[in-house]
Amino acid sequence: MIKNLTQQIKSASAQQDFETALTLRTKIERFTHFVQTHTFRDSASISYNTSDLKLSSLQKLLTSEINHLTSLHRIECYDASNSALHDSTVSLVVATDGLLDRGQYRRFRVKNPRSRSDFDRLFEAVSRRLKHSSWPQPDLIVIDGGTPQLTKLQPLFDLLPEPIPLLGLAKHPDRLVFPDGKTLKPASNDPGFLLLQELRNEAHRFANSYRRVIEQNRTKL
Repeated sequence: MIKNLTQQIKSASAQQDFETALTLRTKIERFTHFVQTHTFRDSASISYNTSDLKLSSLQKLLTSEINHLTSLHRIECYDASNSALHDSTVSLVVATDGLLDRGQYRRFRVKNPRSRSDFDRLFEAVSRRLKHSSWPQPDLIVIDGGTPQLTKLQPLFDLLPEPIPLLGLAKHPDRLVFPDGKTLKPASNDPGFLLLQELRNEAHRFANSYRRVIEQNRTKL
């Protein structure tokens, strides 16, 4: 802003428009004074405040349908991607305290040749993930999909010693889908809903990037 105003002052002075130049200089002085006399929060604190809003909103959205939702510290989201059977992958992305936690992302290359549908691929990936007892326990698992995907996965969750809430995020239009078949379409600007959409989109991007790496490596052989 100051750089732009300074350029305008030079231009006005060159045209001998000293009144305009003086007005612009006054603006610079006022802006400089404002910056010097006000304390601004850093970007990290703003991000955390925003994430708190997203989590509290999401908690309100889900508690009416998910009784055992006690925390949203760790949210995991899964998305399947494939261009051919041998290039099928599933991505796992994580939000920790409402912020994308890229250090926790994982990729699953589908190994079972019988996993021919997105349902089967998600089932394989989530099954393998749940066997990693040393990994942090998720407070919520979100699937890119709706009732068919949840129906396929529910038997895995029925066998867990401690319940983990399961949720679907379906498209066209974007809406929440619960294991009992109920759906919910929050307001498009709802902070909690936006967090889930951000996770879903990130899972999709992450799965596709891994699939492209596999395809590129295959073409080099």
